[in-house]
Amino acid sequence: MSVISRPTALVLLFVLLAVNHSMADSQSARKPPTGRLSGRVLDATTKTPIIGASVMIIGLERGAATDENGDFSVKNLPVGSYNVSISSVTHAPMVYPDVIIRSGRMTYLQVELHQTTRPVENMVVRGSYFDDSPDAPTSSTSFSGEEVRRSPGSAGDVSRIVSILPGIAKVNDRMNSLVVRGGTPTENAFYLDNIEIPNINHYPLEGSSGGPIGLLNVDFVRDVTFSAGGFSASYGDRLSSVMSIEFREGNREEFDGQLDMNFAGFGGVFEGPLAGGKGSWMLSVRRSFLDLLVEAIGTGIAPEYSDYQGKLVYDFSPSNKLTLIGVAGIDKIEFTREDSEENGNSV
Repeated sequence: MSVISRPTALVLLFVLLAVNHSMADSQSARKPPTGRLSGRVLDATTKTPIIGASVMIIGLERGAATDENGDFSVKNLPVGSYNVSISSVTHAPMVYPDVIIRSGRMTYLQVELHQTTRPVENMVVRGSYFDDSPDAPTSSTSFSGEEVRRSPGSAGDVSRIVSILPGIAKVNDRMNSLVVRGGTPTENAFYLDNIEIPNINHYPLEGSSGGPIGLLNVDFVRDVTFSAGGFSASYGDRLSSVMSIEFREGNREEFDGQLDMNFAGFGGVFEGPLAGGKGSWMLSVRRSFLDLLVEAIGTGIAPEYSDYQGKLVYDFSPSNKLTLIGVAGIDKIEFTREDSEENGNSV
């Protein structure tokens, strides 16, 4: 019988530990990335939670039911884009499209259902992929924030995506000013969470509602409703159109954030819970980078702009909450006589 020496035994032990660790790393590496879907289901009229509503992930046959606060959570979802079906016994069902699940992050979804009456016998329910509001006229069109983000040529600008609708024309490709049914850009109104904003663009044109670059961060947008006519008298004396933009709420369970770079500039979005989950906050900071490139090259003139957006929500009760919204933009462009002569603009 052979006896293994102590040094040899230690070497074998280290080898076995290394093999086990390598196998564990290999198994974890093969594990697909997953995320989590959480949210709240409310009554569209009373804003009260809907208890027992069914939330299903179409294509995965996975879902959850809302609790006494209208909240739900579905964990360990593979990364990707899904359509989510929401239904309730006392409310009309709907399908929320383009819900993006990101790796290691939580996607928050707030849904509002409309009350309806149903027969108790021979009932057939089919959810629609589009939410039809009973108060919206036929000239109204709705877009989700994900549709705005992925729309070709929109560059994340909510004004540019509606320019393809019937009866709407653009002034030119450099500006997102809208001409609706033959009117002027001054006749368009913009509302952010029911608060009127005169202009939602960087470098706004005086006497107009347009500009070259959108101010709002598309990561904050929940949905956009554009009405080219037949809108309510509560929107004032606008003659051409009304665009109603709704911001989503922040993550109510954990701190979350992301850094990104796109056509509008580079920056980050940060969000998290407030008062132990009774509210949430979101903050977005962005800055353009074109002026930095021009300065590095040492020639030409480039605009410099930045924007800051935030939303804070606090629930006083299931049907009453306080919302604070802030939107700010800083635009600046500087040039000298030498710059004008270099670009051929001197007289």
